[in-house]
Amino acid sequence: MGKPKVIVRRSRTGLGLYAGQAFKRGDFIIEYTGEHMSHEESDRRGGKYLFILNKKIVVDGKGRENTARYINHACKPNAEPETDDDDLKIRIYARKKILP
Repeated sequence: MGKPKVIVRRSRTGLGLYAGQAFKRGDFIIEYTGEHMSHEESDRRGGKYLFILNKKIVVDGKGRENTARYINHACKPNAEPETDDDDLKIRIYARKKILP
């Protein structure tokens, strides 16, 4: 089966997403998934796993199947999202080399 690409693990600040394998700059890491809704609906519902896809759509990634929801913010990030208005997906790519 091989090594998992990413691992959810607890740190002293809570759960986070960690590399389970090495990634080179530009490698695809994971997709951020969830329910698509309007900005108005996301404002009404609230939540902590909301990701703005574009001017019209917000992705609510609260579902447990969305492992990408455990990505933490960083002042010096090692990954970045790329969005696509054609297929309405949020993909996370390595900005630099990431070691497990």
